[in-house]
Amino acid sequence: MARVLAIGVSVVSVPLTIGYLGGERYGAWVTIVSVITFLSITDFGLASSLTNALGKAQAEDAHAVGQRLVSSALFMLSLIAVAVLIAGNVLAPRIAALLFPNLQSPLARVEIAPAIMIALSIFALNLPLIVSSRVLAAYQESALTNFWNMAGSVGNLAALLLVIWFRGGLPWLVFGCFGFGLAANLACAAWLFGFRKPWLRPNLAGIDSGFVRTLFSDGWKFFVIGIGWMVNWQTDNMVIAHFLGAAQVTPYAVTFSLFAIATGLQTLAYPNLWPAYTEAYAQRDYEWIRKTLRSNFKFSFFTTAAIIALLTIFGGEIIRL
Repeated sequence: MARVLAIGVSVVSVPLTIGYLGGERYGAWVTIVSVITFLSITDFGLASSLTNALGKAQAEDAHAVGQRLVSSALFMLSLIAVAVLIAGNVLAPRIAALLFPNLQSPLARVEIAPAIMIALSIFALNLPLIVSSRVLAAYQESALTNFWNMAGSVGNLAALLLVIWFRGGLPWLVFGCFGFGLAANLACAAWLFGFRKPWLRPNLAGIDSGFVRTLFSDGWKFFVIGIGWMVNWQTDNMVIAHFLGAAQVTPYAVTFSLFAIATGLQTLAYPNLWPAYTEAYAQRDYEWIRKTLRSNFKFSFFTTAAIIALLTIFGGEIIRL
């Protein structure tokens, strides 16, 4: 449901944002989003490693281990967040100059550095909060994560409408859309550790260097995978913005977003399957893993092929709408 709502919000918000910002500033906005998405690898795979480790702990009913894992992961992510926050505020003007050397609009040239600084700051504050979604995923409660994601999606649309209503600029759009996501994640963390799973509530006493090493021992593998994934999916907009200009990002990004819907159905099942695979592996249920993997592959292949075929035929008409 959250994925469907996110797609719906995107369908509504893209024409609104382009109409309000114009082609060049919208291209800058999309490029900033790509940069922030790319920087998710700065967790060095800790969040993904936490999902696996918690899944194993849950299979063994080891609550104390789970609490120490959460505390250790949150501590390390907080240290990374501080480094990103400092670097982001210092380097924002240079990043703006690197990504957008040929901005034509005087307004865009004034707005771009503050917008990047705000985006990087909110990203840094958000980084430790990804622990919440990973905990829920490990306990196969991704439906609850989806609830908070839905709140963030609705908040993003509300922020966009408010910025348009009050004639705010690109920095305000970044602050509103990313800020609503931060607020939703803060509320999720408070609810999760305050009421839903208080036995996992992180504290300083739970930080364990041994568990930090355990998380990093698996995390580096996710980090390498993440680099490949982000280079493949998120660098296009940055390259286009640098060499061709931010205005040229807009037609590419709109088309790319449309075809990216083809992967949407896969992402509906993936968050639930990942911890289920981990738990099944811990219980040595290899037959279930093989059977589920085959079924998921067939489902992904045929649904993706069908959606791409439809978009290839009707995509041009959809974009013109």
